[in-house]
Amino acid sequence: MGQALESRNSFRSTFTMRVQPEWPKQLGIRLVRRSRATYDSPEADLAVICAVSREHPAAGGTFFWYAFHPHQREALRKAARSYVALGCGSEAVVLLIPFQDFDPWLDGMNMTKKEEREYWHVHIFGEEQKYVLHRKKGSNELT
Repeated sequence: MGQALESRNSFRSTFTMRVQPEWPKQLGIRLVRRSRATYDSPEADLAVICAVSREHPAAGGTFFWYAFHPHQREALRKAARSYVALGCGSEAVVLLIPFQDFDPWLDGMNMTKKEEREYWHVHIFGEEQKYVLHRKKGSNELT
C-alpha cells in the first residue's frame, strides 16, 4: 500500500513538473503552485486545478479517473479565468477545460460523500484522439 501511494505521488510530481512549463504558453500567463493540485497567477485572476490519472485499460480504449473536490470548485470560482487540467496518462495528453464549461457538468457526475470528505468522480474514456466524459445514468456523455 505504501509503495503504491509513493508511486502515485511520484507519478503526479513528475507529470506536474513536465506539464506546468507548458501552461504559460497555452494560457498566456505565469502560474504559481499554491497546493498539490492548485496553480494560479501572481494576481490570482487565473486559476488551474491539475488532476492526473494513470491509463487504465478498458474495452475499446483507455479509461482515466479523477477526483474533483468541492474546495477545488470554490478555488476556481474565485478567479476571473479558471481551468481544469486533466492529465491523461502522460504529459503528452492534457485536457485543458475552461471551468465555466466544466462547472455545470458536475451535476451529471457521480459523487462520493463520506463524513471526512466528498468528491465528484470524473471519468474520461479515450479512444484514438477522441476523449469522452462519462457521467452518471441519465446524463449525457460529453466529447
